[in-house]
Amino acid sequence: MPDDASHEPIPRELLRVILVACFGSLVLNLSTTSINVALDRLMAHFHAPLATVHWVVTGYLLALTLVLPLFRWAVERLGSRRLYVTCLVAFSATSVLCATAWSAASLVLFRVLQGAVGGLLAPLTQTLAAELAGPKRMGRAIAIISVPVLAAPVFGPVLGGLLLERLSFRWLFLFNVPLGLLGAWLAARKLPPGERAPRTRLDWRGLALLSPGIGLFTFAVSSAGHARGLTPRSAWPLALAAALLVAFVLDARRRPATALVDLRVFRHGAVTAALATSLCTSFASFGAQLVLPLYYQQVRGQSALTTGALLAPQGLGMLLTLPQIGKITDRFENGKIVIAGVVTTLLGTLAFMRVTEHTPYWLLSLSLVVRGAGLGATGTPALAAAYKCLRREELPNATTAINIVQRLGAPIGTATLAVVLARLSRGAVAGPAALAHAFAGTFCVSAALGALALFSGLALLRLRPAPTAFDAPTERGT
Repeated sequence: MPDDASHEPIPRELLRVILVACFGSLVLNLSTTSINVALDRLMAHFHAPLATVHWVVTGYLLALTLVLPLFRWAVERLGSRRLYVTCLVAFSATSVLCATAWSAASLVLFRVLQGAVGGLLAPLTQTLAAELAGPKRMGRAIAIISVPVLAAPVFGPVLGGLLLERLSFRWLFLFNVPLGLLGAWLAARKLPPGERAPRTRLDWRGLALLSPGIGLFTFAVSSAGHARGLTPRSAWPLALAAALLVAFVLDARRRPATALVDLRVFRHGAVTAALATSLCTSFASFGAQLVLPLYYQQVRGQSALTTGALLAPQGLGMLLTLPQIGKITDRFENGKIVIAGVVTTLLGTLAFMRVTEHTPYWLLSLSLVVRGAGLGATGTPALAAAYKCLRREELPNATTAINIVQRLGAPIGTATLAVVLARLSRGAVAGPAALAHAFAGTFCVSAALGALALFSGLALLRLRPAPTAFDAPTERGT
């Protein structure tokens, strides 16, 4: 039954504070997605091959992942507000460095620094929203902070294209500066300071195991995806990454209280189910982001600009879902909503599972809207269920674990579908019809990976509703 408190609207002052908290995530995601349209321009400007320039994106994404294990320690050491302001100011400063790059190598270096200082903004946003909203408003808070994540892939490439059309590529980085400083100023004024534990020591042993393990794993799986299969270049890093991650788990289990990530958070069934949902959703979502544009370009012969417009309906479907899914999540069993979201995603994928070289564009666009609505309805209730069962002091640790899993799911899904597409398209030299059949088979695999989230939805249904883990701050306290 719905909780009567779930009908209470989010107070206006609290809403303003949550919006300030997600502003940094918006800046980060716009910067992440806008640069993708500039690779050709960067290759021409620096006279560098794609093998070098792609590290402008890959190095940045790796840096975003490498710093995640530091999140719990940084929050306890600095407090959420001070860390948030520091990250935004540093992100603005490194954006200036990127704009002044004089070579491809210097730009890659500055982008790695930019990713390192910005990588904590996304988990910070999640933690702040959870602390401010409290369990009874958790679904709506998660829905609000999801908007920048979902809107950036729609608007980021458009913004990047407009800047490149009229200005130098350097403005792709300079536009971050005023936005970042504005976000830092708003955060310093509006966000609560957060609790601090200044005597917290950094777990250097855990950091030496976990961060390289995550980085090597991401690099190896991404390399396997680019090579359309496992090669010696990706096999050795993958084996070393597995060894480092296993060593970290064994070490963290021996000393949970001082470990970089306290693995006892997985004792919460809702947290484990949410992580499984995030992983399966990343498989389906990020893997399809690789395959969808390739279908439009290779089978249908569309340009990059037209392909971007044809992909926009999926983002639109996500944005249409969010305003209602937050309210629904706060009122009904989250497991049922996750299952409904997965089923909707599968329905939106059906047309692509039977796609041909003549499938009407209107049918594919409508399917993408449905698919986007399903994806938007899957992640929010799962994350809300996880945060509802946590105590306030557990939030930074759980957020670290959730973000690590989300980041790892992206390269796994992308590499898996890249390998599947390569194998299915080997015999597709006869023409567009055979190639379209290969894409249809790849979308079937994508749907199967996404359908695994049904099991985590069923697990959430079996869990008893979690008691209120912490009280939402009063309007005055925000």
